Amino acid sequence: MSLMIVLLLVSMGYAEPASVTTTSPEIGGDVEPPVLLAQAVLHYPQEALKEQLHGTVLVQVLISEQGTIGKATILSGESLFHEEALTAAKRLQFQPATQNSKPIAYQTTIEFHFSPPHIEPKGEDHPSHSIVVSSDSLHNRSSHVEERLSEETVDAHRQTDLARSIEHVAGVQFASGASNNAKPLIRGQTERRLQIIGDGIAHASQKWGVDHAPEIDMFDVGEIRVRKGAEAVRYGGDAIGGVILIDSPSLPTFNGIKGKVLTGVATNGQKVFTMGRLDGRQGSWAGRIQGNLLSSEDLSTPTYILGNTASQVWNLGSVLEHQGSLLDVTLRVGHHHNQSGVFYGMRSESPSEFEQQLTSTRPVQADLWSADRSIDKPFQQVDHTKGSALFAFDPSWGKVDLRYAYQRNDRVESEPSRNSTASPQYNFLLHTHTLDLHSDHTDWMFGTTEIDFDWGLSGKVQDNIYTGLPLIPNYRQFDLGGYAMQRAIFSQASMSIGARVDSSLQDAYLSQDDYEAHARRDLLPNDCEQYSSQVTQCTTRYNGHALVLGGVWQIVPESLEIRGDLSTGMRFPNVDERYLLGAAPSFPVFAMGDPNLPREEVRSATMTFGYRNHWMALEASGYFNQIDNYINFAPSVEAGSVQNVTLAQGTFPIYRFQSVDAQFYGVDGQWTLLEDRPVETLITGAVVRALDSSSNQQLVGTPPDTLRLQTGWQTELWSIQPSVSWVGRQSRVPVDLDFAPAPEAFWLLNLQASWQHTVLSQILTWNIQAENIFNTQYRRYTSLLRYYADAPGRNVQLSLTTIF
Repeated sequence: MSLMIVLLLVSMGYAEPASVTTTSPEIGGDVEPPVLLAQAVLHYPQEALKEQLHGTVLVQVLISEQGTIGKATILSGESLFHEEALTAAKRLQFQPATQNSKPIAYQTTIEFHFSPPHIEPKGEDHPSHSIVVSSDSLHNRSSHVEERLSEETVDAHRQTDLARSIEHVAGVQFASGASNNAKPLIRGQTERRLQIIGDGIAHASQKWGVDHAPEIDMFDVGEIRVRKGAEAVRYGGDAIGGVILIDSPSLPTFNGIKGKVLTGVATNGQKVFTMGRLDGRQGSWAGRIQGNLLSSEDLSTPTYILGNTASQVWNLGSVLEHQGSLLDVTLRVGHHHNQSGVFYGMRSESPSEFEQQLTSTRPVQADLWSADRSIDKPFQQVDHTKGSALFAFDPSWGKVDLRYAYQRNDRVESEPSRNSTASPQYNFLLHTHTLDLHSDHTDWMFGTTEIDFDWGLSGKVQDNIYTGLPLIPNYRQFDLGGYAMQRAIFSQASMSIGARVDSSLQDAYLSQDDYEAHARRDLLPNDCEQYSSQVTQCTTRYNGHALVLGGVWQIVPESLEIRGDLSTGMRFPNVDERYLLGAAPSFPVFAMGDPNLPREEVRSATMTFGYRNHWMALEASGYFNQIDNYINFAPSVEAGSVQNVTLAQGTFPIYRFQSVDAQFYGVDGQWTLLEDRPVETLITGAVVRALDSSSNQQLVGTPPDTLRLQTGWQTELWSIQPSVSWVGRQSRVPVDLDFAPAPEAFWLLNLQASWQHTVLSQILTWNIQAENIFNTQYRRYTSLLRYYADAPGRNVQLSLTTIF
């Protein structure tokens, strides 16, 4: 006997019919088949999304006399989908089958077809009785705005750093300084308020330097997810501006060996780079080894060389994984090395030379520089080593992840000196230990409502050891936090609520010179006591909490959607923001910290509108953040004018850390025309405003407005995508608050193209990326280089990727 049952995938708004083919035991008499009462809330597994897998799973179920699923067994299908298929099957609720008006057990089979979001499997006609499951299910829909960059997308940006590789995401820009490094900006928030999570580990480094780019191995990136807006509940106070989630490529799921080789060159800086990755699996064991190398000579603007901007970068890493019946163990280790010169033109010997640099259209000594790969003083060198161990438990009631990580950030910076062999004058060593526990309970079903609950604990111990010229004290920091989040998923909507508490203990150890310098400014806190004859210990404790309430409402499923959240959060001042006093080669300003900075308190609201039909997709977000005690790093203004100072190393602009009440608000979004068609057009734009609430003046450093148009033609084997970017002039900041007027607006024409073919069963992919095709001369407002020189000019990159 067969039974036709209509299952609606309510979480997607799907109305596609589905049938359940029965194979019940032979029984006598008239049988009334079971009737579906409650359908499952389904979602596409995150692990399968990385490889865009789709497939069919056949499940045999036994419907009990009570109408519940007493037993479910996988008959066939892709293993990555087994867990979700079983979970979904067990959630089905029926009016039981009856024989002679008495309930009976009934056996049947159900077929689930899994497909990535908005992608129908080509060449497959799945039958009407299949259930199409999409990652756009509300189970995977967050109230936060998230942009995903696949491994194929990242391949076109391997030779750049993290910040430049994500700058085309709406609302994202980058900040840079005197070398070939950059830091991300999201909706006007700097890296201090952005948490970078690599394979589940919060990246730890010397964030205070404008040229201290995150030490991320871009050649070992499989996917990047950029979450815009406060994520303080899940990731702590350092995420009040957003989160960048980085995942390494997935290890193979089948026995055997596979690999990837990427090589390329770029014209600006005569850059060369290469990487190799080898993956393997045998039974329950899997592993990876990978490494890469990048070398660049001095960069150039359209009209002159940027002297001493050469760089050398290399990375090594490995992964070992073992999968057990109840416990999976993953061990990772990696090392990043970066040595780069600091642009000669950032230094001024006197106040008059400094003023001349600010008003000149080109550096004074530009004609003396020539391009080569040598790295002269001043320079910076950083070695970042990390290791982690992940223990993933899979008990019957849910999933538990326990992760320990250690990071060692070893940085040296050297000033120019007459003695070419002199030791670096700045030596930083940062040790970071973290332990994170995350628990995700099996979802509970109440009728058609799904309750999702997870919680976690995190701890961090950090030691900073510094030797060199006066700049930053040694310190030790202990952080502890805990959070809980719960979400209710209905047929066309979901609501979430979460809370977090955090505590931080900071011990700063001030040398005699540091102590006297802060004492002269009358800024020393009351919690300082003599630690030794030459060292004073200042201890500060911070406590805080965060709350979030969010929701998703699919007004017309798969077509019209609204997402939003209200949240509060707190960020504790970093030790460097409190005690930094001085300048460094990669920090070409004289920074003055404030030991009495209070914690930042954030209240934020975000609303996102999404609409999709067969020819377009639109997503637009508006946000408002009120940040009390916002720690603003900006030029020092006294008597109506900005200040500079002359030291033995030269003349520097003075920047101060100051606490102000600030408002950040704006809109950003993207509009896609003919999505996933041979001809596709993407328009992205962002507007951000940041005001000092007391003066109602725009904060220095607020990113200018941006607009980007990309169109293109693509097939399964090739694509060509020209784009044009516009960056406006930051005309809202008063001129007397900065050292130089904001640069003019500029347009850049770019081009990206790829071609894929097969040679001897190997997949080869050629990528060409041309930036600033017209070699436009411009300066970027969010870069300190704008005070002294133009931005780098045209760059054409060619790379070849081989997968075997």
